[in-house]
Amino acid sequence: MKGRFLLILAYDAAAAACSAALVRDGVPVAREWQAMTRGHAEVLVPMIERVMRGTPFHTLTAMGVTVGPGAFTGLRIALATARGLVLATKVPAIGVSSFDVALHQTEAARPRDAAMTVIALETKRTDIYLQAFDVSGVALTAPASVPPEDIARWLPPVEGTLAVAGDAADRLIGCL
Repeated sequence: MKGRFLLILAYDAAAAACSAALVRDGVPVAREWQAMTRGHAEVLVPMIERVMRGTPFHTLTAMGVTVGPGAFTGLRIALATARGLVLATKVPAIGVSSFDVALHQTEAARPRDAAMTVIALETKRTDIYLQAFDVSGVALTAPASVPPEDIARWLPPVEGTLAVAGDAADRLIGCL
């Protein structure tokens, strides 16, 4: 289809930040990010409005929204916003795992010799959300909430370098 492009509105309120981006054919056109532990409800929709400025919603191919794991309130806000936008615009929404988002964000920084990547996400409790991926990005484990004392047993065997990423990476490293 000549002249057709992908135009995606993507946003996240699942962690200790709020973000929104307008992406055309994989290239960000507009984006905002703000670190925050509270206040996602007040920030998300105005942030979406700013990144969409000058772009009609009906021109979107889809919307992408993180579906967790993450902070319950942030997830609820993001998913309710997605539902409202789908009803108002008829543009489909696609749910994306917070683990997949974190894995994609760390691809460029991952050591070349890494045999496995473990994404560690904050729970704001003693446990840590974990998921392991091979070098191709294929999940080696199901997403899990793992207490610190069980991490060594949970971790799949790895021959080579282990890459660790995510907002709870330092906590995970301290447990290894």
